[in-house]
Amino acid sequence: MIYGYYCIYPERIDENPEVQKRANRIERLQSINAPEVIMMHEHRMLKDVKEKHSDVRRFRERINGLYVVGKESAILENYKTVFEDVGFDPKEVYGAHALLFDGTDYLRPVKSMTDEEIIRFLERVCGKFADYSDKYKETLEKIRKTFIRRYKYCVDNGIYPESAGGCIARLEELKIEIDDGFTTTLDEVSGWYNAHRNIAVISAVQFKGVDVFTLLHEMAHACAGDTDGVKGFYRLEEFLGEEYEAAYELMNETFANARAIHLLGLKKIPDWLLLEQARDLKVEIIVRRSGKEDIDKDMFSKAYFSDDIADVEALANAIKTNFDADALLSDLASIKDTSCVNETKYKGKDKSKELKYRNKHRHDNIDGCFRYYYFGNPRVRARTGEMLMKILLAKQFFSDAPKE
Repeated sequence: MIYGYYCIYPERIDENPEVQKRANRIERLQSINAPEVIMMHEHRMLKDVKEKHSDVRRFRERINGLYVVGKESAILENYKTVFEDVGFDPKEVYGAHALLFDGTDYLRPVKSMTDEEIIRFLERVCGKFADYSDKYKETLEKIRKTFIRRYKYCVDNGIYPESAGGCIARLEELKIEIDDGFTTTLDEVSGWYNAHRNIAVISAVQFKGVDVFTLLHEMAHACAGDTDGVKGFYRLEEFLGEEYEAAYELMNETFANARAIHLLGLKKIPDWLLLEQARDLKVEIIVRRSGKEDIDKDMFSKAYFSDDIADVEALANAIKTNFDADALLSDLASIKDTSCVNETKYKGKDKSKELKYRNKHRHDNIDGCFRYYYFGNPRVRARTGEMLMKILLAKQFFSDAPKE
């Protein structure tokens, strides 16, 4: 999906995720008979969002704004990824303004175009992104099918709770789109998932025809919640309340990431992914083991995968009982790995004493807890010793399967 799509198809503006979010909010407020003054404000906001995405003038302002804040390079990488892959002719894309294209800046000619020329530019670019999506349609579908197959394996073999099977239909119906970066790269994310629309969007520059992990991460989000937003892990934020909002975001992202890493099924984990795995495990340990009382791991799995709202509420209550919101956020936001001085004298010398020391001091602090549970698990410590290319990652993904 390219930014400016609704300038070409204004009749489809109601499909825009920001518009849908506003419309859904209005529906909820109407259902509780909200005061008229609030409803008038919400309708004005809805109108403004629609205009923002279907007005060529607003599109032009957005492009110009990129050059003011210096973020155009991030967006241009997405255009470069697509144009270099499916072919690019400046005359075809820019028409009479082709001479303004310097070979790297795909948006600068837009600043000199009339509204009618911008519309034609958007039509051409949209066609290029459509060609790119069509080219990799089979690859994206293969990623989806492999994810679902492994996901079913985990459900059938008790790795995930039985209730997790309820979201398979949601995964099969998931809509997948490639984005030009305005809703991903510009916000410093590689992709996103919308539960209300059941759509996963990944940036072109992240995907590049071979990346599988980003889509897996977003599909893991799709396992957590119904498309109507009434059930599932997304309700955890509601039960926790605003004071836990930031902590919830961290938990939500790392839990999805941990599922994605597991479903990659790699026998050897590249270093960059190993670091992400370490972070995810630390978050889990902090929430499950550093509160007033331990929280059972099954409680997280039930809350994440189940459409039973009682499971979600039970986890929320456990978190609120065990943690002060500010203290929890502080712990989650300052994750580090500090090796105890006393432990270092055993490292690489006496393995039994090293393990004994870690066991004895595993509850002294979060780092001690992490080092005991993380470094004591040979599966999560598997590493290659060097960065793997994305294409190699993709090959491993399609050939291996999670058995643990």
